[in-house]
Amino acid sequence: MYGRITIDTRGVQGAGLLLSEFSRGIYERLGRNMLPVARQLRSEMQARAPVLTGFMRRFISESQIGTTGVRIGSAASYSGFVNYGTGTNRFKGPRPFFTSVVDTMGPQAFTERFAQESVKYLNELISKYQNGP
Repeated sequence: MYGRITIDTRGVQGAGLLLSEFSRGIYERLGRNMLPVARQLRSEMQARAPVLTGFMRRFISESQIGTTGVRIGSAASYSGFVNYGTGTNRFKGPRPFFTSVVDTMGPQAFTERFAQESVKYLNELISKYQNGP
């Protein structure tokens, strides 16, 4: 999914500085604000995870990676085999509790958050630079 943002900087005295600051700061700002989206996806993964003992479901977690990223994973070493299957007929086939959430909910959730944070950040910068640097 691709989107377009149009920024009208007419009347903003420090428009050049505004856009420069936006391009430098947006990734860090987004990284700090993506953790709630990762929590939402983690919660859905836990709801969809097959349960035998509950270990895999309990240990799906999210974490911040540096200033610009998030990670969702499971401490259960076998979670990949559950999600993707083992590739043999001896064991069960794939039960995609992880990839199904990433594929169906992930793009929309992160895109919505990106748009919200971008608009919020731009409005803050417009207020900052409205009357010049």
